[in-house]
Amino acid sequence: AIFHFQKALRAFEKNRIDTRDIPHGKALAHSQMGILRSLQGDYQRSIGHHQQSLDLHRSILSADHYLIAQDFQNLAVGYTGLGEREKALNHYQTALEMMISSSGREHPQVARLYLDLGDFYLENQQTSKALQHYQTALQSMVPQLAMTNYPNPSLEQLSLLPITLDILNQKGWAFDTQYSVSGDPRDLKNAMSSYQLAMDLIDTLRVGFLEQGSKQSLQENHLQVYERSLAAAQKLFDLDGSTAHLATAFRVMEKSKAFLLLTSLRESTAKSFANIPAALLQKEQDLKYNLAFCETKAQNEQDESKKLEWRQKAFLLNKTYDSLMVRISQDHPQYHQLKYNTSVIALSALQKSMGKDQMILQYFTGEKDLHVLAVTSSEQMLYSVPFDQSMMLNVEVLRRFLTEKLPFDRAFSRASQALYKHLLAPAGDLMQNHTLTIIPDGVLNYFPFEILSPSASGTESSYSDLDYLIFQHNINYAYSATLWNSMKDPPTSTGSVNYLAFAPQFNQREEQSEDLSSQLALAEIVRGKLSELKGTLREAGSIASFFNGQFLQGERATESQFKERAPAYEILHLATHAIVDDRFPMNSRLLFTSMGDSVNDGDLHVWELYNMQLNAKMAVLSACNTGFGKLQRGEGVMSLGRAFAYAGCPSVIMSLWPAQDEATADIMELFYKGIAQGLSKDQALAQSKINYLNQANDLFAHPFYWAGFVVQGDPSPLKKSPPLLIWWMVGILLAISLFFVFRRLLKVKV
Repeated sequence: AIFHFQKALRAFEKNRIDTRDIPHGKALAHSQMGILRSLQGDYQRSIGHHQQSLDLHRSILSADHYLIAQDFQNLAVGYTGLGEREKALNHYQTALEMMISSSGREHPQVARLYLDLGDFYLENQQTSKALQHYQTALQSMVPQLAMTNYPNPSLEQLSLLPITLDILNQKGWAFDTQYSVSGDPRDLKNAMSSYQLAMDLIDTLRVGFLEQGSKQSLQENHLQVYERSLAAAQKLFDLDGSTAHLATAFRVMEKSKAFLLLTSLRESTAKSFANIPAALLQKEQDLKYNLAFCETKAQNEQDESKKLEWRQKAFLLNKTYDSLMVRISQDHPQYHQLKYNTSVIALSALQKSMGKDQMILQYFTGEKDLHVLAVTSSEQMLYSVPFDQSMMLNVEVLRRFLTEKLPFDRAFSRASQALYKHLLAPAGDLMQNHTLTIIPDGVLNYFPFEILSPSASGTESSYSDLDYLIFQHNINYAYSATLWNSMKDPPTSTGSVNYLAFAPQFNQREEQSEDLSSQLALAEIVRGKLSELKGTLREAGSIASFFNGQFLQGERATESQFKERAPAYEILHLATHAIVDDRFPMNSRLLFTSMGDSVNDGDLHVWELYNMQLNAKMAVLSACNTGFGKLQRGEGVMSLGRAFAYAGCPSVIMSLWPAQDEATADIMELFYKGIAQGLSKDQALAQSKINYLNQANDLFAHPFYWAGFVVQGDPSPLKKSPPLLIWWMVGILLAISLFFVFRRLLKVKV
């Protein structure tokens, strides 16, 4: 960016025409370069650019023009960076006086200057002055707000501008900082009040943003609010032990996770209750599909002129879509209310919905600390541990051993035990005899908790020697507790669960070689390499042994067949290849047979799944890396598995790394046997993995082979287990039958 601004300055220098546009353009270029230099930490050169911008503006503008005030403000930032506090303060005060003179006190730019001055005083440990300036900044947005005791305005009074979030966040931090000196709980409660109002404002702003990228950016840019609020809740709980603070911490964690996914699922419900005409819904669906198509084309296009064409088409479609959504919201207010319901489940309501053997472990990774909330039906606890380089290193060690299939080394067992100690051990007493639902955050999404070791001794000589968590607990994963609760789907008692399975062929497919993050240089077949998968036939056979349905293989396993048939089935099983694009997640896809499909290209993209409505109770993505993808803070991993959840599947079985063909087939056979017996999905998967381990030699006991698949979402059984009384009756009838058989045999012998 700096290069282009420098190029623009040279162009201005060559143009000797004496017009006002030239100084304006040069001043803008210097100002932007100054901001970029400041972001790089090069404050000396930043000051030089802003001084030139100031000189140019003074030559053509009135003395109190707001652009001159901005130059003084930018210079103050530079001097602050250099540690020249007096110069910084003088420039801030000059900028403030000029901005008030040109724009009046009730203006966002004035509020920004008061905010900057508040930050200046806070950095210099002058919390009282900082609070005064933060409150004055709020007054610039809400003039009737009082100064005494620094009250917060109501949500309805706040200006719907991101700067308001910044002010509330920093005001909360000033109270937080003051508490560390005063020890007065009132400071901590005032901090929490500001943080909570900021989070409510984030919800309001997200509803107002129509474009998903804007919603996501808003949350990513303000995750600090959630982190500070969690830390304050922890301090308040440590002070008085009130469970109300745990409820607050739970709400904060829920608000920080999977907002877009929750909104999309609520949208489906809203459409069914709001009586929107079918033609209008179809128009919306067509626009979303075409918009996603154009955005993907623009992303993948190498030719710059064609890329621009696709972007222009996407821009026009986006405007049309926005207009349509405004129309729907105005004509059908109930739809708008249901779709943009930002409420999350309360901790007490969650506990009432939990079984006595269930436990939820919710994580939040901050800049310095990892916050953990452990919840059972009757108890809860909140704790935090340092989120430091050693923890990151242990995660990287585990991930490398798992994905690269490295030979056993005690570095693996040490990392496994260290992560157990930090992530789970503090809740060890609560965990006993519980099924665990893990709601991970950040890098914790990239490994299965099943391979953590509670009691590694340091003397292990192979992967077979380790005492994995899977031997003690069934484990499933969720995007948030609100989604976990809403996705619960009671098992059917009729036994009429039907399946649709796909096993495509690729020998006729001309796939260009790609540098895929999901592909490993292995001699054996993994489901990230374009090769025939012999194990898929065994998988499909195992499903057919227990359920009714259809198995489409070879030439019949096309993308068009999937799109046509998938909405009618309760189990979807896709044994295929996957391509993961962790730069542009919408471009990740599952591969189908392309030969003979005249409608679709054989690549089922994430953006296509986002525009489908599936009714399956469970989707099994038996391919490589279907649970892996780009990590978006506050939303989670943008994986193929998440796309199926977005499309309406409450439960997804997905892989965190490349799936080895034969081992995957072994585990899937055992998994479906357990599902048919009425086991919960996490129990069926855990038992299949343990059975596999019991039969594996040291080579195939490597977690690479068995630990990659996880249950994401609803872990409930698909079928009800026969009641115990029925099993007793079957047993009695069997015993009576055997008695008469043996009696007859004895008579024959006599």
